[in-house]
Parts: sequence; C-alpha cells; structure tokens
Amino acid sequence: ARLAAALLQAAAAAAEGEARELLLFASSELSSRGAAVSGGGTLEEEVASLNVEERGLLEEAAADFLAARRRQRQLDEERAEEEARRAAVRTAALRVAEARRRKLDAVTADGAGRLRLLRLKLRDAGAEASLQADEVEAASEALPRGWSPPARPTSPPPLDAEAVAAQSEAEEQKQVAAFQARCGLSEGDNGNDVVAAARTWYDEEEARLAQACEAMVDYAEKLASIARGSADALSLRVSAFDDEDAAAAEARRRAAAGERRRAADAARRDREREEEAAATRGGDGGADPMESLVKPILARHGAGCEWEDVAFPAADASLPASAHGAKWQRARQLCLAPVVFGRSSKAADADAIDPSDISQGALGTCYFLSALSVAATRPQLIRSCFVTTEPNEAGCYCVRLFRDGRPRHILVDDQLPAHGHGRPLFAASKQRDELWVSLLEKAYAKLFSSYAAIEGGHVDEALVDLTGGVGGENLSLAEEGRDPDRLWSRLTGFVHAGYLLGAGSPAGTDTDVSAEGIVQGHAYACLRVAEEEGHRLLQLRNPWGRTEWRGDWSDASHLWTPRLKARLGWSDADDGTFWIGLKDFCASFAQLYVCKIPNPSWAHAELQGEWRGESAGGCSNYDTVGANPQWSITIGERPVACLVCLAQADARGTDLDGDGVEDEPFPIGLSVVYKRGERVRKLYASDWCARTAPFRNTREVSLDVTLEPRSGGATTTYTLLPSTFEPGQERNFRIRVFSDRPVEVAPLR
Repeated sequence: ARLAAALLQAAAAAAEGEARELLLFASSELSSRGAAVSGGGTLEEEVASLNVEERGLLEEAAADFLAARRRQRQLDEERAEEEARRAAVRTAALRVAEARRRKLDAVTADGAGRLRLLRLKLRDAGAEASLQADEVEAASEALPRGWSPPARPTSPPPLDAEAVAAQSEAEEQKQVAAFQARCGLSEGDNGNDVVAAARTWYDEEEARLAQACEAMVDYAEKLASIARGSADALSLRVSAFDDEDAAAAEARRRAAAGERRRAADAARRDREREEEAAATRGGDGGADPMESLVKPILARHGAGCEWEDVAFPAADASLPASAHGAKWQRARQLCLAPVVFGRSSKAADADAIDPSDISQGALGTCYFLSALSVAATRPQLIRSCFVTTEPNEAGCYCVRLFRDGRPRHILVDDQLPAHGHGRPLFAASKQRDELWVSLLEKAYAKLFSSYAAIEGGHVDEALVDLTGGVGGENLSLAEEGRDPDRLWSRLTGFVHAGYLLGAGSPAGTDTDVSAEGIVQGHAYACLRVAEEEGHRLLQLRNPWGRTEWRGDWSDASHLWTPRLKARLGWSDADDGTFWIGLKDFCASFAQLYVCKIPNPSWAHAELQGEWRGESAGGCSNYDTVGANPQWSITIGERPVACLVCLAQADARGTDLDGDGVEDEPFPIGLSVVYKRGERVRKLYASDWCARTAPFRNTREVSLDVTLEPRSGGATTTYTLLPSTFEPGQERNFRIRVFSDRPVEVAPLR
C-alpha cells in the first residue's frame, strides 16, 4: 500500500514521461522477482502479494531510480546552461574582437592619413627652409665686406679701432680693459688679437641666435600645423554632424509633414463622404442638413457642454506656421452677444449684410474676402451659404460651400484664433458681435483641410466655391484696355447677365503700394459698374477695409459734383471702397475675374471624365489629340446658347499624385468642333466653332458659344473636346453644359 501510494504520488508530481518510466521500472522489478509474484494480476495486486522485505527493496529501488533520473536531468540542464553561457561568451568575444578590429582599422587609417599629412608638411617645411637658407645666403653675399651685426642689449658694445685711436688713450685703455675682461683677454694681447677675438665672439653669437631663431620658427610652424590640422578635423566633424543633424531634421520634418498630410487627406475624405451623403441638393431627395447634421449635435450638447470639431481641431495643425501658438477662443469670449448676421454699419435695418463690414486679418485670403465682398452685394448669396443662421449653446454652425461643382455642408464650431486683446486673428466683421465673415473663412479653411491651405488664390475661384457658379474667364486688362469701347461693352454685359466680378492688381507683395494707393499683388472686389454723364466708372473695394485709390474719382477728387454724388451714393470714408475711371482701372490693375451665375431656367448636364494613360492625349499640337475623351452635343433646328465649363480636380490642400507636394493645376483647354458627330482624329482650322485660348494653368476654363444648325437637317451634332496642353498629364475632370434649350449630350467611343 505504501509503495502504491508512493508510486501514485510520484506519478502526480513528476512529468507524464517520468511517471511512465517509473511504472515500467516497477513492472520490470516485479517481473524479475517472479518467485514472489503470484502472476496473472495487476500491478497493484502483484505489489500487494509481496512480503515486507521485498516491498522495502522495491521502494528503495524506485527511490534510487527517481533520484538518478533527477540527477540526470539536473546534469543535462547544467550542461545546456554551460553550453549557452559558452556560446554567449564566444559571441561577445567575437563582437569585442570585431569592434577592436574596426577600431584598429580606423586608427590605422587615421594614423596613415596623419603620417601622409606630416610627410607633406615636412616636405613643405624643408622646401621653405631651403628657400629661406638661399635667401639668407644671398643676403649675406650682398653685405659689404667687414660688415658686422648691430649690437644687442645683452652683447658687448662694438669695438671700432678707428674710433678708439681717435679717442684719448685713457678712454681707449678703459674700453680695451673692459672688453678684455668680457672676452677673457690678457694684458699682453695686442690690438689685432682683440679685433679677432671680437669678430669670433660676434660670429658665434650670431650663429647661436640664428639657430635659436630657426628652432623657434620650426616650433611655431609645428604649432600652426597642429592647430590647422585640429581645426580642419574639428571643422570636418562639425560639418559632418551638422549635415547629419540637418538631414535627420529634414527627414523628420518631411515624415511628420507627410503623416499630417495623409491624416488630413484621410479625414477630409471621410468628412466629404459623410457630408456628401447628408448634403441637400435641389430635387435630388437628399436629407435636410439641419435635421441630419446639426440637430443631433444640438441634442447632445448644450450650455456648459459646447461642441468641439475634432475633424478641424483648435490646434496648430489647423493654422499656418506664422500663427502657431495662437490662442483659440469661443464666440462668447470674443463677442458680447454673438449673432450670425448683425446690424450693418451703413444700413438702418437689422440683420443686414454689408460688404464694407468685411475686414481682413493676418491671413493671406484677400481673394476670398474680395469674393465675399462681391457676393455681399447680393445678400441672398451670403444667406444661402448658412444652414445655421442663429447662434446656439453648442457653438455648432453648418455652412454650405461648393467643391468640384458639388455642394458640401461643412460643420464648424465657433472657436476662432484670437489676438491677446480679444479680437479674431483672421478675417472678421467690423461689427464686433457679427460672426458670418469669420465662420465662412473657417468653413473654407476646413473645406481645404487648414487655414494654411487657403492662403493665396483667385477671386473667381473663390466666387465659384461660394456660389457654385462657373469661372474660368479672366480678362487681361493690358490687352482688353486697347479697345475701351469693347471692354466696356463686355463689362456691362457681365453685369446685366448677373455675373460676379473681381480685379487683381499687378504682381508684387502686399507691402508695396503704388503712388495712387493700389496695393500690389492684391485682390479687389468689383462692386458696381456705372456710366454717368459720359463718365465710365467702376466701384472697387479693398478687403483690408482701408488703403484706397487716390487718383481721379477717389473720395477726395474734385471731379465729383453734387448730382454725381447723389446718383452714385458717394461717401468720403476710409472703408476701402472707392470709385475709379475705366482708363485708370486698366492702367492700375492687371486682371478682371469673372464668375458666371447660370440662368436657373437653363438646362444643365454634367459630365465626368479623366485623362489617364492613352486618353491623356494633349492638345492639337500632337498627333495623339484624338485619344482624349470626347462627347457629342446634338441640337435641333434652332440655335442654342450654351455656357460650357471644363474644370480639373481641385488640387488645393491635396496631393493627387502622392509625391508629398500640393499639386499645381495643369494647363487645360476646351474646344467645340464640327465633325458631323464623329470623334476628332485630326483638327483643322475650319473645324473649330469655339475654343478657350490660350491654355492656362487654372482650375477651370469656360466659354460662351451659340451652336447654329447646319446642313439643313433636323439635328446638328457638334463634338466637345477637352484636353491638357501636353500628353501624359493625368487628372480627373468634369464638364458642365448649360443651355437655353435642351440638348443631347453623349460620350463618343
């Protein structure tokens, strides 16, 4: 029983393999004692049949077996540990030996370099010493015979025999005695001996001094050489460290910028998918953005629990580098009683929108604020941008803008970058409690991922993003101004068609202001065009809200009459708004930007395409022009007025080709040709009906064209051909066709 208990205890405590071996051992031991085994029974029965002595022997044998197995395992473990330790020691020794070998190689290479450098220095020093010796020898030969070096303070005074003879005998004896004492001469030495001793002494002294000078020169050269070598080595090390640090810093900066850009692009794509799904578009059955976007946020947030926009955080990531560290404040901290639309500074009615209230801040968005000024002349355009028109406790506002021709509903909170004195850092209304200017600029920044992304741009593109209109027609005033009548006719035509206009001053920086008060490289809003008493005038506005035109028809001009002042609403205020004559306008400005607002009653077709691979065929200068995507436009028996716009994918704030750099727009063009409904293979001058020219690096181009019926048939088919200037320029694009009569548009295969 004790043996069985011991066996069971050992089986429970040991590993399965050990227990199995122990049982086999016990079976073999019992079998070896066949005389004592009754046979035919189980192991337990056989053990029970043993006498006490046999059981004791079996217990001892089992205990010895277990002890032997444990010692064997312990030895195996110790042997394995020893092998592992020896392997680790060998590996460490090999590493140390390898490190020492590398260090020795480096020291050897450094020593060899130093030895070569020292040999070169010694060779140069030897050559220089030889040259100096030649110069000394030449100078010695040039000295007059009998010349001796001048006396030195520590040397005995020179002895001139003629001077001694001319002096009194007492003085001569005194000098001779003194010299004899210094040179170790005796009383019996004659004058010749004295002179010879003096010359010998001078020669030895001169040689000793020359040797000392040479030793000092060599020593100084060695010190200079060592210093130069140390300086060069230090300079090389510092330069290497600086280069490594600069390269590492640049790599880190690029990596961080890439990560931020990719994260911003991903967030923008997610945001656009969410907002596009919830966007309201006329007649498309989309959800009401107030119900789907704003009200769920208002339900979750209230007083003391204001909403924070995590997709566009109140942090440096949303700001340009020049504004990093700016303090963000809520509207309730910046305003006494925040409102979206406040009381105009010029209008008596409440809830008015006035262009003169717009003020630019520390961000380079003059083009966008000029677009706001133009749109503000039609308050309904500004109001249509806001889904949320009243402030709320959550601080959440919904703004509708356009991108790539589609409406985007942008959610923003009311946190704004602010100055230390409690005013917005960027664009704001001059009415302190009014928010529409700041909220529109923030929504525009969120649309393109950051405030930094919207610095610099064109007025017409910002107008398109605000209204969903058609851009792409920019007039060069230097060229158009050559025919003032034609230009004025076009200007008045734009105004009568309801188009929105802006102007750009000549290239430069906004710190340059002309003598007449026009800021260079700046965007202005064109508010009105008027002809009174034979004077052709334009009303412009500087988005700064100050710095006006100072020439003819300025606020202080003597040309204003009481009648003209009343007719045109003249006011003498430094608010950035001024009048200017057509001639001065063409001379002081470079570009006129046009945003066309299509007639809402016109038919509308939208086409999507891409220049990719073989389909990126380039313009008619290339044989591959026929590979570009093409569409047919079929009209009936009556002429059709069309407005056609070609727009490439908007690259602002994005990296379309994945190279880590914001892409520039390609030069693009659009042609309407007559090929009897067939694809263009090759173009001739007689084929063109209308085209945009020249090709320009712009986001979109457009043309107004009237399609006339041809060949007397019931229908006439034209071909629409979009292209980039050069083949291989790949990008997505879209075409919008507006027509006063329905037309049939189909892709050409």
